[in-house]
Amino acid sequence: MIEIKSSNDMAPRIFDELKKYNDQFFPKVNYEPVTFYAEDDGAFLGGLDGYKAWDGFEISNMVVLKRKQGIGRRLIEQVEVYCYEHKLTKITAWTLDFQAPEFYKKCGFECFAVVPNSAGEHACHFMIKRLSS
Repeated sequence: MIEIKSSNDMAPRIFDELKKYNDQFFPKVNYEPVTFYAEDDGAFLGGLDGYKAWDGFEISNMVVLKRKQGIGRRLIEQVEVYCYEHKLTKITAWTLDFQAPEFYKKCGFECFAVVPNSAGEHACHFMIKRLSS
């Protein structure tokens, strides 16, 4: 009998099986998690994590504790450097309407989709920045 269960311990197995399937096609997934963060005298100011996959970089999470000081922009710039070094062609991210859609636009991202009422009444904005070589 088929059972549906829940366990975060299975996440690596699910990823490995999906990667095995995807690797039958070109290009290979080349998944690599990456984290950048900012500190001042050892104090955490903000950071982002994401991953390289195929020809792009996906920002998963980003937080800046002291806004309006250029920290977020510097984090994005560091992702761009990483992308150029790894010959990646785009950066993608998603953000809720109360978080940072305008910040991403100021950093050169375009919004390619909006899902209304994604988190309660808040819309989710899907962002992309295409990089030139």
